Amino acid sequence: MIKVFIESISKNIELKTGLYRIILENPNLYRNIAINIESEIVISYDNKTIPFEKAAVAIYDPFNIDLNDSKNIKILYKLLEREIHESYGDELRNIEHLLFDMSEKLILSSNVNIDYEPQVDISKLLSCFGIKYVVYDEYLLNLIQFIRIQHELFSKKIVLFFGLSTVLNEEEFEMFNEELIKNEFKVLDISFYPKNTKTDNSLIIDEDWCIL
Repeated sequence: MIKVFIESISKNIELKTGLYRIILENPNLYRNIAINIESEIVISYDNKTIPFEKAAVAIYDPFNIDLNDSKNIKILYKLLEREIHESYGDELRNIEHLLFDMSEKLILSSNVNIDYEPQVDISKLLSCFGIKYVVYDEYLLNLIQFIRIQHELFSKKIVLFFGLSTVLNEEEFEMFNEELIKNEFKVLDISFYPKNTKTDNSLIIDEDWCIL
């Protein structure tokens, strides 16, 4: 059982599979939680506290989801390298033999003294082929892929967003939540919705795109 305690509001939340939304109207409270996240949000699993950085990942800009950032690619290559060694050992040895044989011939034909490392760096080899995660045109598909990476590859128990509620409409939220439940992922979203504070220097568009 995963629980999240939020210090500022003294609220303990039991996170079940799917999406849990917290909507705040106070900007000071929202800012304080976001800035002081590691002291404001305490995560426990089976009543044992887990350091935030081990249990969760916080996303402050839901628009800026980079599936192919360096950390994601690094762990992808590590998993692929393990798979190559476990399942494609003979093929790898053939590739190494071909490359080393070619290197030896290049050394013999060269007019300068050169050397090489007698071992193939799999991560660099994968990089040469430009192997990376597929980026879809549809935002929701990229979002689900990102959640999958965090849960399955980084072993995060929770993915915490700030402002995801401002990005997805209700239909997308339902689709997103269904996908989370199906895959047994847990996502917490904290969003800020100010009360109607219309002034002379503001423009408010309602759900039907009408100007208020």
